[in-house]
Amino acid sequence: MPVARSQNRLLGARLALPTAFVVLPGVASRADDTADLTQQVQNPVAKLISVPFQNNSNFGVGPNGGVQDVLNIEPIVPFKVTDNWNVVTRTIIPLIHQPGLAPGVGNTSGLGDILFTPFLSPAKTDSIIWGIGPAFQFASANKDIFGQGKFATGLSAAALTIQGHWVIGGLVNDLVSVAGVSYRKTFIRCWCSCSWTTTSRTDGT
Repeated sequence: MPVARSQNRLLGARLALPTAFVVLPGVASRADDTADLTQQVQNPVAKLISVPFQNNSNFGVGPNGGVQDVLNIEPIVPFKVTDNWNVVTRTIIPLIHQPGLAPGVGNTSGLGDILFTPFLSPAKTDSIIWGIGPAFQFASANKDIFGQGKFATGLSAAALTIQGHWVIGGLVNDLVSVAGVSYRKTFIRCWCSCSWTTTSRTDGT
């Protein structure tokens, strides 16, 4: 996230919650059941139009041990290229609430840097679902504390497998700034999820 450098010094704990998702009308009827739909939404290269919401709570931030909340809005839109290949666009729009980082400094909220990735993914897969493509980070943060202040680009790759009720996957982003003082940022996320009923699931990241 845009505030990763300050988190390394200030955070005591972190909680990531995939809080909700929205599926566009007409899509849900094509899923076998609610559990199957839940699994598809967790796939960053799914052939499904969806808008997941993920809230990350970082504890122990600042001198008063406040809580930073980062709500990621992550619309996923697939496009058919050929019978064998799809392009799946994934955008991460971070909305950040930041507690005061110094005595006398109040809380602040705003928009972070937006990350856009078009994944090239095979239309037909066996046990492993995967996608790879360029990643573009835009300097969209409305406050310096919420972003890097410059455009960055790089590569992103995702892979996962769905085995019964289980979804196991990983996502890697590697970004390098284009102008000004250079920086490089690598983000790795792994997750394991079990849809143990048609209406409930448990996740670990």
